[in-house]
Amino acid sequence: MSYAVNPYLVIGLVLYGLLTIFWVWILTFVPISVAYPFVALAFVLTLVAGVILFREPWSARLVLGGAMIVGGLLVITR
Repeated sequence: MSYAVNPYLVIGLVLYGLLTIFWVWILTFVPISVAYPFVALAFVLTLVAGVILFREPWSARLVLGGAMIVGGLLVITR
């Protein structure tokens, strides 16, 4: 199958483009020093999605790591 007609690749590229436009739009309202730390939420959302969607095993280390990321974001934003 050609990469140009691979639906997963096309969908991924479209989503990437839309999210890039959304990120630039967000940066027109919020300073990058405030907005960029929230990129770390992607790690937490990936952990949650893995457990919920793919039934990946979770452990206390994963929960503690996710909580530390969220806690760090709370410290930065206050």
